[in-house]
Amino acid sequence: MRITEIQVRSFGIWRDATFRLDAPLTCFYGPNEAGKSTLMGFIRSVLFGFPTRARLAERFEPLHGGAHGGMLILVDAQGRRFRIERSDSGVNPNGRARSAAGIVQVTCDDGTSGGEAKLQQLLGGITAELFRSLFAFSLSELQEIRSLQSDEISAYLFSAGFGAGGHTIMQAERRLTAEMEQLYKPKGSRQEINLLLKQMEENAQDIRKNKENIGQFNQNLNEISTMEDTLV
Repeated sequence: MRITEIQVRSFGIWRDATFRLDAPLTCFYGPNEAGKSTLMGFIRSVLFGFPTRARLAERFEPLHGGAHGGMLILVDAQGRRFRIERSDSGVNPNGRARSAAGIVQVTCDDGTSGGEAKLQQLLGGITAELFRSLFAFSLSELQEIRSLQSDEISAYLFSAGFGAGGHTIMQAERRLTAEMEQLYKPKGSRQEINLLLKQMEENAQDIRKNKENIGQFNQNLNEISTMEDTLV
């Protein structure tokens, strides 16, 4: 499955823009603020819905007016075409008010069409987070990977492969490590296990001292016994 055409009605700085992708590999390039990240955000939004207004920066509200949304043309390995349109205005076919994700319409070559369920079937179970982590990551995600230590990169990619956020497993590992360090540190003194080990060591020293005193105790018993015999 690949994208062969991008039609932006209005999204961020883009309005009434069409991009035809007729090569196996297409590269978009331009200076800062040229709209490259906006275009990637458009693809994400058409496939997986507009972010909520709590994440306003990722919604890319139209800067020049017009209906928020647009269309993608996809072609699968068998050459079948699928048109995916998403709009952030109007009402759903059932008459209910639109959701924050917008309204999506999928139209196939054979004339069949559908909404979100049809799109999910077409995407084959790929989630928005998996798509973002593996297929449509931005410079910010690359900068996050660059900031990682070598032993953290595998956890980041492993987490992304599960369709979770790149940092999900890393955060879990860090949380578990912090919890473990609250229990024990090799040179710690306040951790629970360290305190227990210290108490065990003190108890062992007391036992050793008590064993050393057994000899003196037996000697005192013998002296008492001797004195009693003398008195008798």
